[in-house]
Amino acid sequence: MIDWQHALQQQPELLHAQTVLNEVPLGALQLSGGLTNRTWKIATQTRGWVVWRGHTEISAAFDICRDNEKAVLNLVSPYIKTNQVLGYSEHGVLLAWVEGSPVSEALSAQDVIALLVRVHACHYHTEAIRRFDYTQKVDHYWQQIKECEEKSRYSTLYQKLRLPPSLMSHPSALCHFDFGHHNLVNTSTLSGGGIICDDNAIAVIDWEYAAIADPRLDLVLTLDMLGMNHEEGLELYMREQRRLIRNTRQQRSQALDLQAHDLQAPDLQRLDLQDLDLQERCFQDSSFQAQWRHDMRVWSDHAQMMALLWYVLAAQLWNNDDFLFNAEHIYRRLCRSDHCLSFLSD
Repeated sequence: MIDWQHALQQQPELLHAQTVLNEVPLGALQLSGGLTNRTWKIATQTRGWVVWRGHTEISAAFDICRDNEKAVLNLVSPYIKTNQVLGYSEHGVLLAWVEGSPVSEALSAQDVIALLVRVHACHYHTEAIRRFDYTQKVDHYWQQIKECEEKSRYSTLYQKLRLPPSLMSHPSALCHFDFGHHNLVNTSTLSGGGIICDDNAIAVIDWEYAAIADPRLDLVLTLDMLGMNHEEGLELYMREQRRLIRNTRQQRSQALDLQAHDLQAPDLQRLDLQDLDLQERCFQDSSFQAQWRHDMRVWSDHAQMMALLWYVLAAQLWNNDDFLFNAEHIYRRLCRSDHCLSFLSD
């Protein structure tokens, strides 16, 4: 950690965090984990460790809105362990630091997907949260990328996939859009680095890309990060959806039995038992599952292209060609698929 005055010399914009805190911090350190922001962790006398996530040219280039991030965190924090919003200004958002250790591969894919199901179950009755627009997002990335060899190389791919695919259904849910082990924190005190996967042990962080969107797209992105087959991943997802609904029904039934109408289920609010029964039947229905399977398949190439553009943009913004290896890997993978062989021949 460096003292606060040295931190201000390195990053003058941190003065905005001091204004929101209404106190002079003790010091700060720059977090190395985040690729988008280079977030600052700040030591304070009254609040302990806090995190400042500012509005910057980098966040704007990635189409990140701190207003939206704040709204998402306020929505999910009663139901999913995450950063608490401590303050906000036009220059950024101040968050509580989540104490814990990074989750490793020891957290199973099933546990990761179970957490993703809980994210998708959060109700979003607010206009403050963004509605995801796939074409707007990839167009924004493309416009931010400066002319270069990679932009010319990937131009045909971008043009082929810049419009969303034809889907069989159009569900919507709160989506995280960067849901992998790197954004999960083990907050348990279990010795030996073990993991307790319950509602209070694993925190979900970095919600800056979150939006109301198609949960199948979010699931595809997560399964790609997990290296899991989409068919197997969908089966796990459906199973966890049914389990969550059963648990919620049980909690709601107990609340009704006790006439404790103010007792809310932690994940699915304001749903009566008939709604839960209907949802469970949907997730058991073979035609419903077939729709999801189809739509995940047609989202797959688009999801990968969106990630490819993100990597090219990151390479330019951070002057780090390592990101280009990831972009080229995606490009070659797409062009090996039957669908994408046509990209090279058009």
